[in-house]
Amino acid sequence: MSIRIKKTAIMLSMKGIVKFFGCLVFIGSSFSVCGQTTVTNNLTVEQYIQNVLLGGGVTVSNIQFNGGSAAVVYEGVGEFNAPVGNFGLTTGLILASGDAQLAAQPNTGGGSSLGGPGTAGVDSDLQSITPNQIYDETVIEFDFVPAGNLISFRYVFASEEYPEYVCGSVNDAFGFFLTGTNPAGGMYTAANIALIPDPSNPGFFTTTAVSINTVNPGVSGSNGMDANCDAIDPNWATYNVFYAGNNVTTNYEYDGNTVVLVAQAAVECGETYHIKLAIGDAGDPVFDSGVFLEGGSFASEAVDISVATVNGDTNVIEGCTNAEFIFTRPASQLADTLVVEYELTGNATEGSDFNNMTNPVTFLPGEDIITLTLNPTDDGIDDGPETVIITAYTVNDCGDTLISTDTLYILDAPEAIFSASTVDGCEPLDVTFTNTSKHSDNYQWTFGNGQTANVNNLNPQNQTYIVPGTAQLIVSFDGQCPDTATIAINAYVCGCTDPLATNFNPTATVDDGSCFYPYPTVVAPNVFTPDGNEENPFFELITTNATHIEFTITNRWGITMFTGSGINPVWDGRVDGNPASEGVYFYQYKVTGVTGDVLEGHGFVELIR
Repeated sequence: MSIRIKKTAIMLSMKGIVKFFGCLVFIGSSFSVCGQTTVTNNLTVEQYIQNVLLGGGVTVSNIQFNGGSAAVVYEGVGEFNAPVGNFGLTTGLILASGDAQLAAQPNTGGGSSLGGPGTAGVDSDLQSITPNQIYDETVIEFDFVPAGNLISFRYVFASEEYPEYVCGSVNDAFGFFLTGTNPAGGMYTAANIALIPDPSNPGFFTTTAVSINTVNPGVSGSNGMDANCDAIDPNWATYNVFYAGNNVTTNYEYDGNTVVLVAQAAVECGETYHIKLAIGDAGDPVFDSGVFLEGGSFASEAVDISVATVNGDTNVIEGCTNAEFIFTRPASQLADTLVVEYELTGNATEGSDFNNMTNPVTFLPGEDIITLTLNPTDDGIDDGPETVIITAYTVNDCGDTLISTDTLYILDAPEAIFSASTVDGCEPLDVTFTNTSKHSDNYQWTFGNGQTANVNNLNPQNQTYIVPGTAQLIVSFDGQCPDTATIAINAYVCGCTDPLATNFNPTATVDDGSCFYPYPTVVAPNVFTPDGNEENPFFELITTNATHIEFTITNRWGITMFTGSGINPVWDGRVDGNPASEGVYFYQYKVTGVTGDVLEGHGFVELIR
């Protein structure tokens, strides 16, 4: 079988997510995620069905919620977004017994509940699959017309009752109840299509509904008994291959969950069907459960195309991350060879902005999924977000043309760029860092002075340095593709570096011209006694801040008795080696200070023996 895919540039306006450097631009009702599962529940139930759950080949009408209008916002209905490694689905619709925001909380305890009115349920179909009273029920139902002969969607069931209440007598309940014409004969009447696959016969299903007591680790929990599970299906332990395991991460709240399962049913093309999606707490309104339904997977017959990235959104970064285009064909076509040609449009160019892609793709018999990898090229050009739109057309059994399309956004790689108002100077050195980084939404600063900052904006950063340090900026986008830039800051001690100055700073490494030197001082004695008794034996000037001293001694007739110079000249009371006579002598001095200042003076001194 061969299908020709027509060229098109149709873009699903409600499925895409565009993330522009630090903020998300929502197209429809999607949202961002960075590792942790995220949930929003601020749109109406009807909007979530139309814009999140529906895929190709299905027309929906008469959407109702809990028996009334679906044009309401309810805490138990929302949209999730998660990395594929969390529980296998990246985005879609969540129905919860309680507040769907519980799913986004870190899993740090053994059992949790959030929100929910705590009231008893009234839906008879949901009540029919459990002997216990239902509480906090979330029930969405609608009519739909399939374009093919099979309806299907992918889902994961998760609960806070795992693993302790496995095989317990009280378990939360959920179901997908289908009503309408059964192509095999008769009618579906609220038939639960959330059935366990047959582990020994791939592609077929058991008649056992998915629940905590049927899909689990294969052993009863601390609050359960094997007999309770045996009563539902004696083969329950063999279904543990469909249990993903107990949740030991903090990326989402529920304590355990199934693998990705498929709910499907044969239908007649063009006929009107009714489906009810329901979940509720059973026995009491605590320990909530949730069912994740893959976005766009409620489909009939169309070859579905979806985009998967590391972070669970539709963004890839040049030279850093890649994306997968996932082609999924209907289960009803598994027996055939199917060749699908697709068209790539958008403003990104195959072969230059990203690698050449295999086209067409060929499904061999039994093959239901084909994955192509797109690797964006780091071209070093700031060309802004570029789009890759992939589109496929299929013609169904009714003769209708079904469109499947998805959009990928190629973003420029983060680039760390910043500048400093100054890079050296006297401490305390005040520095303003200006951040001009590109294509980033997170900025981690390490300033090299003991201070750090982690921000999501380009605001300037002001820091003070006492000693040298290196400022480092690491930028990233959505937690990915980090880039680093550094600037060395040299803050040094400034001051007077001259040891002769009064304000000499021994720790200063740069002289700032602040040295100052005091004026010299002189004190002269008025008597001295050079008589050999070691008391005042010399005439000398007592000085401060002096670098050179000169003085002359004369007698009363003006005859020079002594001349001395140096740093500390002294007169011992002798003239030509002979003791001078007692009497009064006249002295004159000239003292030079450290800056060259000269202090002159004179006086009389008496020599006594």
